[in-house]
Amino acid sequence: MTTRPPLPEIQGRILATLGPASEQESVIQGLAEAGARGFRFNFSHGTPEQHLETLQRLRCVEQRLGIPLAAIQDLPGPKIRIGPVTQDRVRLQRGQEFLLYDTERPGDNRGVWVKLPGFWKALKPGDRVILGDGEIELEVLDPGPPVKTRVLRPGLLRSGKGVTLPAGPYLPSLGPRDRQLLQIGLQAGFDYIALSYVQHPRDLEEARDLLRDTPTRLMVKIERREALDHLETLVELADAVIVARGDLGLAVDLTELPHLQRRIIQVARRSHRPVHVATQTMASMVEYPRPTRAEVTDVTLALLQGADGILLSDETAVGRYPVDTVAWARRILKTAEEHLRNLPALRPRETPAEALVDAAVDLAHRVRARCLIAPTTSGATALRLSSRRPRLPIFAVTPSQTVARQVHIAFGVEPVIGEEPTLPALLRSVVHHIGRCLPDLQPEDQCVILVGLPLRVPGNTNTLLLRRWHQLQAAKVETFI
Repeated sequence: MTTRPPLPEIQGRILATLGPASEQESVIQGLAEAGARGFRFNFSHGTPEQHLETLQRLRCVEQRLGIPLAAIQDLPGPKIRIGPVTQDRVRLQRGQEFLLYDTERPGDNRGVWVKLPGFWKALKPGDRVILGDGEIELEVLDPGPPVKTRVLRPGLLRSGKGVTLPAGPYLPSLGPRDRQLLQIGLQAGFDYIALSYVQHPRDLEEARDLLRDTPTRLMVKIERREALDHLETLVELADAVIVARGDLGLAVDLTELPHLQRRIIQVARRSHRPVHVATQTMASMVEYPRPTRAEVTDVTLALLQGADGILLSDETAVGRYPVDTVAWARRILKTAEEHLRNLPALRPRETPAEALVDAAVDLAHRVRARCLIAPTTSGATALRLSSRRPRLPIFAVTPSQTVARQVHIAFGVEPVIGEEPTLPALLRSVVHHIGRCLPDLQPEDQCVILVGLPLRVPGNTNTLLLRRWHQLQAAKVETFI
């Protein structure tokens, strides 16, 4: 890798979706330079071959910039869709009757095929069915089959649109196609696999089995009503969390969405899981070069609620201004961080490791330290520190390039690659990286080190050190122990 540039001016993290507007290497580099640290590959669109080519471009950018960049494979999952519609589209009128069939047939303005056998069994009169992204709403009159409905909210219905039912049968998050794509992702070296439409802990347990003996981590998207019933367990089983407001906003009362967002963020922080808010955070920038006032407020509140950052979707995948969108997100997060002071206190498990993390952050703030340094094998120490949202950078020193990418989506974490077997040698090998990231460090500035000794023992955080910058530069054994 080339030498790392100085630290970005924000601690919040921006994830960007790559697509037709951003899959070119020059645009990927622009997104990274503007502040994106994770990149989502939406396998619901495009071919695996196209995504793997884009992944290679991302790795070239990573090498050129010297910045670990996380690659996230987002699997399609079991989304329920309608079949084909005559001439690809039909307009539904308010008050008209509309049929939902459970057998294959062409769709028209009288009815359409729903591609889920037996879906009607979960319906009853008065239930609401949503088509598309919420633009069409139907009321069930008779569950049939076929299901007879009345159009409450009219709109233009296109082939293949999604269907949101008030309740339905359990659909495994990993179908045959998802399993095939997951294996492609593992072979390609994606850093995270994101599961879609998770309903039950068994979805994540099954994925965990497939990820066993690989360095790839698991990301859960919370977007189904059923997932909320198992939220704490799902978060514990995952390594990172996405508040997927698009489908979640269709599955629950829309007015509840802000409160559910905060709940999901709090649960994720308590479990030290990076959590990002997604869907329409800056949607107007798909077409316009400047966000709306509401979008600026939305991104700000996500950070103030405790999120690690945001995930941009259409804004960077198909929008007209992908790099400008990331630059605006960075600008918004920077201002929000100036007001990030009174997050709710965490109540994690009472363990020696958690007590040391609290002590490290408290010490760093009390002595006005310039940085926290966390030598880590798995990234767990850095993520624990990040969950406290300290007001200074966290340097995660790790021997693994993959771990460096994975922790870079967490609030305030700056990964540094270091492989030496002893603590003094390890710090000596990375001190020049820290100096370049913080070029104004003075010899008497304080640095807090949280580490497990001996090194390379996961879950062994047991030592808290306070040292001045000139001592780290000297890195003599007697300086540390």
